[in-house]
Amino acid sequence: MTKRAALYIRTSSEKQAEKISPQAQETDCREYCRQHGYKTVEVYRDTERYRIGRRLVEPSGTRADRPELRRMLSDAENGLFDVIISWREDRLYRGIRPMLDVIDCIEDNHLDIELVKENFDRKMAPIKASIARMELEAKEERTKMGMFGRL
Repeated sequence: MTKRAALYIRTSSEKQAEKISPQAQETDCREYCRQHGYKTVEVYRDTERYRIGRRLVEPSGTRADRPELRRMLSDAENGLFDVIISWREDRLYRGIRPMLDVIDCIEDNHLDIELVKENFDRKMAPIKASIARMELEAKEERTKMGMFGRL
């Protein structure tokens, strides 16, 4: 039986989405599906800012409220696909809460995650999500220090 695949594409910001990243991610994911004989049934793209209350927020991997991530998880519960294909694990999440949502969903619905550029290991997911969050926090701190230094 042919696996039905959902592709998940994410950029950290709208500015990044204006570059090649989303197209390259999707092209690589589609090629991966072709090579493995999977049928792409849906592409979920979190590449634009979205509104939370009165604020516009970027589609950061630390956020669990990304609209297309939420739609993908809902569609997974409705049995629309068998496997989630993403470019890298950090496209799915970069924090503990979104990682838990994704892991709970794949376990509850007996789905797989396959990554184009790296291997996925459920046992390592919490560790990688924590490290990714620490990396983002350090980057933010360095950016603030650099801006303060220029002032």
